[in-house]
Amino acid sequence: MSTLLAIDLANMPAPTVFMSVDYETYWQGLKEVFNAQQPLLLDDNQQPVIAPAQLLETDNGNYWVIPADDNAGRFDLRLPLEPVTRLLMTKAYDDSLKAAQFNQAIRDILPAYATGDDLDQIALRFGTTRRLIQAATANTAAVYEDDDSLRRRMLLTPESQSAGGASGWYLSHTLDADSRVKDAMITSPEPCDIVVTVLSTEGNGTATADLLQVVSDALHDQYTRVQGDRITVQSAEIVEYSVTAAIVFYPNVSKEQVIASARAAFEALRAQNERLGHKVSESANKAALHQTGVYDLTLDIEQDIGIGAEQAPFCTALNLNDDGVADV
Repeated sequence: MSTLLAIDLANMPAPTVFMSVDYETYWQGLKEVFNAQQPLLLDDNQQPVIAPAQLLETDNGNYWVIPADDNAGRFDLRLPLEPVTRLLMTKAYDDSLKAAQFNQAIRDILPAYATGDDLDQIALRFGTTRRLIQAATANTAAVYEDDDSLRRRMLLTPESQSAGGASGWYLSHTLDADSRVKDAMITSPEPCDIVVTVLSTEGNGTATADLLQVVSDALHDQYTRVQGDRITVQSAEIVEYSVTAAIVFYPNVSKEQVIASARAAFEALRAQNERLGHKVSESANKAALHQTGVYDLTLDIEQDIGIGAEQAPFCTALNLNDDGVADV
């Protein structure tokens, strides 16, 4: 993968504008404000103030009443059934919901967090639109570019508007050339010699001759081609591998559910790592497969599979075998 996008949006610290959505924080704050404005509930020794009740004798019967002194009308917020307690708890919950809504509204306008239609609107500021992958048919809906791909092309748009010949300029125009371009690497072995390596979204990632021609035409367009540069467009070299894991389970767990979780985590790792220049790491694969319910596992990968700048890994098979239950 190109190193031009050195800013890792996923690991950027959250903006300080985000509000806390912790219910307990709002509840404690409301209690402090409310107690500060009512008669004291505790004496100097931090003991509850006890007001002795008085017997009121009337013609209709006798009643116990609390005398009307400085402590009259106080509310003990330690009692969950106290009506004022219920009201303040409702207010605290409402405040936490509003904070969550505020945070989501902020996320929807930030490039690192926006998704869907909100990301489309942000991309328009960069002059970028979501690409159509497959047109709608009578039986299927249209398929469009995913958010991560659009976000990446959007952030590279300023590179395409810079002086021609820079690596970012070539990378941006390569990714924009066709929706089948999954990743690209730009190298220059000699002055004026530009090698553009293309990884495809189709098959195992090998770029077809048709795709390479489309990219070459885009880079040689009279409005984009850099005078003097000799451009070579080539497919990525695919390094295929398979993973076999023997899993030992904890007792009393659903093996099917554990295996499903491990497979889903591995597929997420694949989506992240099957790019140009990414190696196949034994530690990363083991971490992905070691889900809740796994006591231990062994992999058949003896060592990391090194990947060059113009290579990309592709997993041909994932085999998860039941190696029994741990005796614990």
